[in-house]
Amino acid sequence: MKPTLIIFLSVLFNFSVVAQTKMISLAGQRTLKPIQNIEIAEVIDVRDDKSNIGWVQKGLNNKRIQIEFAAGLKEELKWFLITNAAKEGKKVPVIVKVNKFSITESDIGDIEYKAAEVALEFLAQETGQPLYCLLLQTGSSLQTTTLTSEAGGHANLLARVLEDCFTQFSELNFTDLCAAEKQVPPSFLEVNTYNKVDPQTIPMLAAKTPQSGVFMNFQEFKNNAPGYSEVEVTFNKFGNYFETYSGKKIKDFWGYSDGKKTYIRFGGKPSLLFLTKRKDQFTFVANVTTTDKTAVAIGSALGGVAGGIIAQGLTANTHAIEFSIHPLTGMINPVPKARDETDESKISKIVVYRNSKHEKPEPLNIYINDSLAAEINTRAYSEFIFNNSSSEKNICVEANERICQKITPVQGQVLYLQCNLSVKGDGKPVLKRVTEKEAEYYLKIIKYFQSKNPN
Repeated sequence: MKPTLIIFLSVLFNFSVVAQTKMISLAGQRTLKPIQNIEIAEVIDVRDDKSNIGWVQKGLNNKRIQIEFAAGLKEELKWFLITNAAKEGKKVPVIVKVNKFSITESDIGDIEYKAAEVALEFLAQETGQPLYCLLLQTGSSLQTTTLTSEAGGHANLLARVLEDCFTQFSELNFTDLCAAEKQVPPSFLEVNTYNKVDPQTIPMLAAKTPQSGVFMNFQEFKNNAPGYSEVEVTFNKFGNYFETYSGKKIKDFWGYSDGKKTYIRFGGKPSLLFLTKRKDQFTFVANVTTTDKTAVAIGSALGGVAGGIIAQGLTANTHAIEFSIHPLTGMINPVPKARDETDESKISKIVVYRNSKHEKPEPLNIYINDSLAAEINTRAYSEFIFNNSSSEKNICVEANERICQKITPVQGQVLYLQCNLSVKGDGKPVLKRVTEKEAEYYLKIIKYFQSKNPN
């Protein structure tokens, strides 16, 4: 295998100088564990765009250049598996159909944001049979804010996503791979299923009710199979993280279900946001902090978790943005806005602010309709935007106790709420409706303070 590796590295070196294309390779990428039970008989590429595997930015002007594999997608996939396959055990020869295989990159300032997304199908054909067996339809994604200038950074991201997909296949029950209900015609090999997922093939979408418990990753959520059942865990007193009954804190979980509703942990904090089940996907609403109207576009352009994390570091202004989760890969992206949603006359705003006079320094949590929407410190404010909405909202602030106000947004208007947590008294927070004149007075002070103390 050494000569093959030398060829790969040689190709990578020779092509890396091409002006408009950045070349990467999976050569040298290693999985955490050997991949079991699989060898690639054929790779079928049905991606919508086969000209590259994505786009990255380069230089001070963020010039977009395409990114491509040094030896082509099919050869890179085969080499990756040969390099990382277990040396012992029976191998199942499979056809790998590639529906999605992409790298995306964006940056603000000196920080680089990358995402990898892959959607694969594993098929087999028995000798003399006209039909194919669909063994597994799956996908995976990974979004990171890790800064790296090395080409290997993108390759490593793809390698981790591929490892997830191949590991899912290796964990199948191989006693009855070609059941009759999994057979598909030859024409299926030409169909890109990433763009039109059958909800019945996604257990969480097909289920009438979700299994209760804690999902440690997207795959557990997709398969409606929580890593911790509800009887194994308990909420902490604030209801924003879990621990086992033995007292072990459950870290880095993906989401949660109470058996009726499902929630996602989003934005780098233990915030549980309610997931809405659509016909072919799940969506949720999260607050993205912005400097102005253009900052929402900046966050959206970054995509997924990265966009949300970036925007949260810009300012104290927040906007409610709807995100979608791809049912195969788990990729999180902002839902494209309808054209008229930017019409100021068709949106309503609620501003919640907090000054610093006689205030405890600890933050207050803001909930909207029982979903944790934001965290507000002293001398700060959050702005919530509702599109074409006139329904009543239950807005709460919480410290040791939750205090709520029911308020109905009005199109074309801004409504104001003041919250406080006094150093005196019983430790209960205060939330009250105030006039625009009173709110503007305190907001002017808060904005002045923020301008002098940007960090």
